[in-house]
Amino acid sequence: MKRTKFFRILIPVFILSFVFLSMGCSLFESDEEKAEGYYQLGLKAIEEQKTDTAIIHFRNAVQKAPYHAQAHYQLGSLYIGSKQPHLAESELRKAIKYNPDLNEAKRTLALLYFRNSAYALAIPLYNELIESVGADLETLLFLGTSLTNTGKVADAKKVLSEAVTTYPDNPSAKINLARVLILEKKPGEARKMMEAAAAIDPEDMAPRLYLAQFYEGARLNDLAESTLLDIKRDFPEKPNSYLPLARFYLRRNQLEASEALLQEATGKGLKDPALFQALAIVQHRQKNHTAAIQSFKDAIALSPEDQKSSILLADYYVVLKQYPQAIEAYEKIIEKWPKLLPVKSKIAELLLAERRDDQALKHIEGLLKEEPEYAKGHILRGILFRKEGKVSEAREEFSAARILDPKSAEGHYYYGLTFLDDQQYEISLSEVLQALEKDPTSLRMRLTLSYIYLKTGKPSLALEELDKILKKQSDNHQAMVLRAVAYLQSGNYEDAISDYRSILKKNPDLPLIQFQLAGAYRAQWKLDEALSGFGEVLETYPDPVTPLQEMAKIYVERKQYREALDLCDKYLKGHPKTLRVSLIKAAVFLSQKEYKMTKGLLSDLITENPESDLPLTMMATVSMVEQDYDTALEMYKRVIELNPQNLPAYVRIASLYRNRGDIDKAIDSYENILKINESYGPAANDLAYLYADRDQNLDRALTLAPNAKKLIPKNADVTDTLGWVYLKSGSPLMAKDQFLEAIELTPKHPVFHYHLGLAYYQQKDFQKAQEAFREAIKLGLGKEESAQVKRMFEEMGAKG
Repeated sequence: MKRTKFFRILIPVFILSFVFLSMGCSLFESDEEKAEGYYQLGLKAIEEQKTDTAIIHFRNAVQKAPYHAQAHYQLGSLYIGSKQPHLAESELRKAIKYNPDLNEAKRTLALLYFRNSAYALAIPLYNELIESVGADLETLLFLGTSLTNTGKVADAKKVLSEAVTTYPDNPSAKINLARVLILEKKPGEARKMMEAAAAIDPEDMAPRLYLAQFYEGARLNDLAESTLLDIKRDFPEKPNSYLPLARFYLRRNQLEASEALLQEATGKGLKDPALFQALAIVQHRQKNHTAAIQSFKDAIALSPEDQKSSILLADYYVVLKQYPQAIEAYEKIIEKWPKLLPVKSKIAELLLAERRDDQALKHIEGLLKEEPEYAKGHILRGILFRKEGKVSEAREEFSAARILDPKSAEGHYYYGLTFLDDQQYEISLSEVLQALEKDPTSLRMRLTLSYIYLKTGKPSLALEELDKILKKQSDNHQAMVLRAVAYLQSGNYEDAISDYRSILKKNPDLPLIQFQLAGAYRAQWKLDEALSGFGEVLETYPDPVTPLQEMAKIYVERKQYREALDLCDKYLKGHPKTLRVSLIKAAVFLSQKEYKMTKGLLSDLITENPESDLPLTMMATVSMVEQDYDTALEMYKRVIELNPQNLPAYVRIASLYRNRGDIDKAIDSYENILKINESYGPAANDLAYLYADRDQNLDRALTLAPNAKKLIPKNADVTDTLGWVYLKSGSPLMAKDQFLEAIELTPKHPVFHYHLGLAYYQQKDFQKAQEAFREAIKLGLGKEESAQVKRMFEEMGAKG
């Protein structure tokens, strides 16, 4: 028994000894030794082309030894290869931090910055490399280009001149220096430099192509063409000798010459899908869409592994709005290259465009399941949510996209659109401006910016943006329409009319534009032209009652009541029981002060349309005109019974209670409105004013008034309300700023000057208070307020 027990004890000892021996004493290795082990494993994994494994080993290395510069460098290099530039930058910066002499890390980081257009960050790294290892050609060229792209032309010239002197047989140095000379507005010297670069080696096609490009940029088109023809002659078997010349002809709209050249190249059997792609573009410009499709297919047949050709075909179907064919083409691409997330996202976009929302959602969810941090996937899901009216969910998706892809403009753009939907223009403006900073070429975003400027009463800024769009796309229909609106807002009616006429000249069958043109004539008081224009769209406008209403208004303005009534009767004869036209007829009677006829017609309409609140609302209006406020109140109550969401009716009821001195009921009415819609600005404004006027519930007023101003910006009454609330809350300085803004918006309102005087009075600035009060009285201040001013003048006089 004792011997057995001894062996039981001995066996674990042998096992432990074996484990220690087999580990090679690794338990006693330092972190630095372990880190070096991981680092060597990482290098081996790179040799074996096992990138993911290498990344794991290098991560382990820097975890054990955070100061292992070489491991950070290798990690950064691998992250560049796996297209993770932010992670690459972080690791390379650490490598340089922990070993400032690690020049390969500096070079790699400088190149990363250069390729991502972060030239200002690349410049100091290239300067350090020159100081430590000397000025090789590559470093000089990258530094010179970085300096050029950051506007440091003189420094760039110095660096590139050194490159040209040190490496006289290098064409790239001369080409880059020529670019600097162009920026210095020395085209003659630049031309000599370009011609010298091209002459170094006639067998090198690239510098000669750059020379042709230079000639074209300098508008020396004959020289550009002859240079390209010489290249084609000298390199007859190279596709790249045909493509630049074909594109040159295409830019000059010489479509037949471009097509002939490309047909010659493809007919010779030159095997480059780019030739067929270029041919397709020419055929598209010739409006030969069938041939263009076939050329894209020929490009795919020539090089089935070329992703670009397949994507171009699918994209072309989108251009032609052949969405089913586009989806099919994209799906074929995914079958072959299943990891192409951008192509998958295009399928989802097309499904959304075709209103196949269920399929789109399924596709988007699949995208995000595959890659949860794919920003475009979140944008697409946000677009779908926004389409469904789920604003908060959409906003959340767009916000996520902004974080996941900080360089992308789309996240900011769509996030801004969600606030535009809610008429929160300030937030929307900020987001769209940020989007344009990231993508200045986006005409869609610039168009949205123009729209925001128009909605916020800034037509001059809108015109600036719209002119930029039309400079690039002179036939942009939406931009021309918005520009006409901007001209109208600016009072520039002739230019607005000119734009509308230009649009209609290209496409006469646009009733909406015809309607807007008639509106422009009306704004100019060219009423005959306006009547004619509105009359032309009576049969074609989507809602024919709208132009009829405009015509009736013009007749009423001219006191041509009979013509207005005949217009309504004629329409009702063909479209009996059209409530809105009958209400227009009632409005004409009201304009004639034919109250009995107006009420008789409205009574019939109320009976005939028991489910509509419109006749009741108009009957209330008539009662208000007749100063029959009890009947008006009754009518508005009936309106709310029929339509509890009719906010203007609540406002009218509140106003009637106010006028009767029943402030408590007025306050209740406004509170009811805000329960229905807390963003209804007029109610928030009026309620805030009542609370301030009564020195009651000022905390609530301090919430309501700023919100009202946010909802209704640039409104004098709303601005005055905010000032009134500040004044009543004991903040005359803040109040004064609001009153001054209100006066700037509406200079001749006596109450605004009176309120400003009160603010100065509270600040004991009696001289300015007296000036404001005098202006208020001069403009017609009411009796009650004037009596208060008189008492304050006496008090100020007594105080000296």
